[in-house]
Amino acid sequence: VVVDSEHRFCLDEKAISSILLQNDIMNLPVAVISVAGAFRKGKSFLLNFFLRYLTNYGTDNWLGGSDELLSGFSWRGGSDRDTTGILMWSKVFKISLSGDRQFCQFMLNTHIMDKQKHHTEYICFRLHGFIMSIREICCVNRLHGKLVNKTLLNIAQVYPYEYEFGYEGGRKLLDKRLELTEQQHEELQRVRTHIRSFVLSAYSYSFHFFKGFSDTLSTPQATAEANNLSAVSKAKDVYVNLMEEVCGGDKPFLNPARLEDKHQEHRQTSLDGFDGSRKMGGVEFSMSYRDQLEVDINESYENFCKNNDAKNVFRYARTPAVFFAFGAVSYILSGLFGFLYLTSFSTIFSLLCMATLVALVMWAYVRYTGEHQAIGQALEVTADFIW
Repeated sequence: VVVDSEHRFCLDEKAISSILLQNDIMNLPVAVISVAGAFRKGKSFLLNFFLRYLTNYGTDNWLGGSDELLSGFSWRGGSDRDTTGILMWSKVFKISLSGDRQFCQFMLNTHIMDKQKHHTEYICFRLHGFIMSIREICCVNRLHGKLVNKTLLNIAQVYPYEYEFGYEGGRKLLDKRLELTEQQHEELQRVRTHIRSFVLSAYSYSFHFFKGFSDTLSTPQATAEANNLSAVSKAKDVYVNLMEEVCGGDKPFLNPARLEDKHQEHRQTSLDGFDGSRKMGGVEFSMSYRDQLEVDINESYENFCKNNDAKNVFRYARTPAVFFAFGAVSYILSGLFGFLYLTSFSTIFSLLCMATLVALVMWAYVRYTGEHQAIGQALEVTADFIW
């Protein structure tokens, strides 16, 4: 059975008739063995041992030597699939039972699930399992007993012979898994087109909602954490929106004392909204999230204060005014000491006057061009010190 380009199952009737309608087996009972399992977990490899057993049925050393090549169904290592469709081994094994009874043993190798198949094809594929006489479920890395250590660290490199360890190897494997082909169903192509935004840009505005599910938690506890995180986010949005109405980007400069009053008022409104919202886990469980909300509100308030200070025109005028006044005073003192023939003091104040003039010109250049911000900050600090 194969899947054609239009995602339909096609049965090779000629091939299956040549196997089932052989004269010596066509009237015998039939038993079918297949292996079901996840992608690239060794189903073909396991079936080849079954074939070796049936081929050497009745002998003691059916397994053969350790250097004997394992032949049968095509198999290989790596990350790409090797089996496609439902394959039947061409040789039929006749098994004798007590009372001169016989039956025919068929071997099926199956693999349909890959990046090109739609979920409707998976459903059709699973139906073939109902006709199996023996279905071997290949479960790898699924079952384990009690762990010896409380902490077990597993570091696994997937397909080390194809992709090197690290970021580049992982990126190549991810590109291989998410590549688009013409054979893929339209729905699968849409998924792969948009899934990269979730894989490569996971830390978005809503990413913190999922932190509650990152550890191994019970479902109620994980739900309670996500519920409280959502309440924190909504309460913070209330505070930010109220403060934007008071001192947003389009609002004029606000007196710092009044800004503090509005902060306290809207902070309490936000906290009351958090306390009044429906949350899971109880008061004690929500207390840490309430504390985190207060921290977030204080950080937002600091940003509002900085933005409000940036609107103060006189704050920016203070620096040139300080330098101008300091230069004027230095110039007057330089002339005064020169008149009194105190040449040394006159020279010092003359240099201070020139330095102040240079600083004033440099400050104007930084403010106008936006370059050399470090120099501009140093001049602001100097002006604050003189003030």
